[in-house]
Amino acid sequence: MGKNTNFNKIEFTPFSYRIGNLEVRNCYTDRKSGEKVPRNQNDHFNHYEIVKWEKNPYYGNEKDYILRGEYYQKKDSSEWSAKISKSCFESSETCYVIAYWVNTDHEELTPDLQFAGMRPFELETQTETLVFMELAKAGQYRIQGELATFNYKDL
Repeated sequence: MGKNTNFNKIEFTPFSYRIGNLEVRNCYTDRKSGEKVPRNQNDHFNHYEIVKWEKNPYYGNEKDYILRGEYYQKKDSSEWSAKISKSCFESSETCYVIAYWVNTDHEELTPDLQFAGMRPFELETQTETLVFMELAKAGQYRIQGELATFNYKDL
């Protein structure tokens, strides 16, 4: 089995489903620059992921940091171990990836969910684990549904 040669012609619809602090979503990413781009722009592919949202410790605390070039550093720290961009201060929440789908371009039309390290096993409660499973199922059905309804015969 190989790759779906027409995968780059599929235009996935935007998708986001959040329960509590977990969310399944898709992102359009420019293949050349790696930046997220608007849905109707050329050179994009779709990336589905499950993220965990949490309180952003940088939000509202820009006064505690100094700008060094393009990045910020904590005022009371002499170490330059982390580069903090201005955008880190702009949102009350931040998120990180727990799992993401790979092989979405496989001709069998059944992508695989891959964990980001141990993160799914580090969810804090049984309820959070159950929500993760619900979102994984919703994401899988969404991707497979979009792949199945794409009309390859019109190409």
